[in-house]
Amino acid sequence: MHTLRIVLGGSLLLGVCLLVGRWIGGAAAVVGVAIKCFLVLWLIATLINMWVGVSKAGYSIQDEAQVALLVFAVPAITSIPIWWRTSYLERPRRPADAARDAGGPPSTSGLLGGEGRPAQLPYCPQLFRNRIAEGFGRGVLLGAE
Repeated sequence: MHTLRIVLGGSLLLGVCLLVGRWIGGAAAVVGVAIKCFLVLWLIATLINMWVGVSKAGYSIQDEAQVALLVFAVPAITSIPIWWRTSYLERPRRPADAARDAGGPPSTSGLLGGEGRPAQLPYCPQLFRNRIAEGFGRGVLLGAE
């Protein structure tokens, strides 16, 4: 029961660090710094909890180290996807996207994205993304001439 409370406390600390990061600036870099601060604070709290378990509760270092690893890992592993997701969502925008949002002329790849938006192919390198969009703009389907 004590371990579960400590893990929940770590999750609460993660939430507080994320809220402080959003309050300070909200950019991906600030959230990244907030998560780094969380990881340092959570490691210190886990080591203090381990020290209390060894010195006060009478557990051996070997027994307490296993529990400390679990206690540290659960909130720390939870923070990694949050860090990745916030950095992925707040990447710098391409100039074509900025021009489109500012009311500029639609790109030729707007046929793929619908409603004047260019196609969103997030896992293709830029070179292949441009070639695919050009091919669809000419009515050519992926290299079929």
